Amino acid sequence: MAERQSLQARSSQLASELSDVRARLAAIDDALRGIELLGSEILVPNDEESEEPITPENDPSGLKLFASQFGPTGPSQADQPIKRIRSTEMVAQLVRDHGVLSRDEIHSLFEATYGFPPTWRSPANALNNAINRAIDRGDVRRVGSDAFAPADDGLS
Repeated sequence: MAERQSLQARSSQLASELSDVRARLAAIDDALRGIELLGSEILVPNDEESEEPITPENDPSGLKLFASQFGPTGPSQADQPIKRIRSTEMVAQLVRDHGVLSRDEIHSLFEATYGFPPTWRSPANALNNAINRAIDRGDVRRVGSDAFAPADDGLS
């Protein structure tokens, strides 16, 4: 009888510890999702019809897949597994297509052209990071305090 009570007490203790561990894991998972969302990479559902991964060869800028998955209404299959789309290259493509743009113009064009995915909690932050990475990679140049040009446009 004493052993049974001891085992029941231990079982209750372990159940409580398990509950605490699960709560901590859930908090960590939430934090990791938040960190991913703060990054400037766009998260979009996998395309079930194609198992071919996105590569520079089959979609150099990522624009086709991005445009097919998002619009003003968001992703078409939100509960599908996610893969990254390169928002940095997409920003660089917008600047190449439209020439010198201000930060606000890049934001407006990005939203008008592709829409913001609902997974972006802070689109302004995500695009600012993408602009900065495009500069760091040499795809876009800063020309003035708040203007950006294609790296190869010949402007000084």
